[in-house]
Amino acid sequence: MSLIKLKAQIQNNLLLIILFVIVSLIEIFAIFPLMFSNSINYDSTYQYALTQHSFSEIWRLIPYDYSPPFYAVALKVFVVIFGNSLIVMRCFSIIAVIGMYFIAAFPVKRIFGRNSAIAALLITFFSPPIFYQIHEIRPTIFGMFFFMGAAVYMLYAYSLEKKHGYVCTVIFSILAMYTHNIALVGVFLSLIHISEPTRLRCIS
Repeated sequence: MSLIKLKAQIQNNLLLIILFVIVSLIEIFAIFPLMFSNSINYDSTYQYALTQHSFSEIWRLIPYDYSPPFYAVALKVFVVIFGNSLIVMRCFSIIAVIGMYFIAAFPVKRIFGRNSAIAALLITFFSPPIFYQIHEIRPTIFGMFFFMGAAVYMLYAYSLEKKHGYVCTVIFSILAMYTHNIALVGVFLSLIHISEPTRLRCIS
């Protein structure tokens, strides 16, 4: 992308970029520090204990959790790099939350327009499920992120027929299915739902 095109893209998305930066900074520096308590709930204790094991042991123990493997392996990589503490494990969720803000702002704008993107960004920012789940050391928040990405890029690929829309749909769908069982079911049903009108459009 040339410098002129990049400048035009920034100017065209300036309001969304500003809102995206603002809500991301609020999340990181105002909301997330509220979760820095040393307490931990029951659902997170298993994942915390699992992360204390080596990669080979984690791979052996994952089937007993009845969860897909992505989150456990990715969290282990994260703590190897940044430190094996409760706070570090919780910080891993920031990636998913910021990712949801990005999807709500920019891909949604390409599909539905700026006003819809602003509404989607604010709805995501004020979403109670995100606030309730962000402190947990469980795959739920990443399952939400990857399923959101899969759903939005399915619409992106269907409505705009851009090649990278299909690529992102495949990537997010695979990540969602390997992160959370409910996300797996959601992606499967979404693919069935969107494939029917696509088939009818091709026939017509």
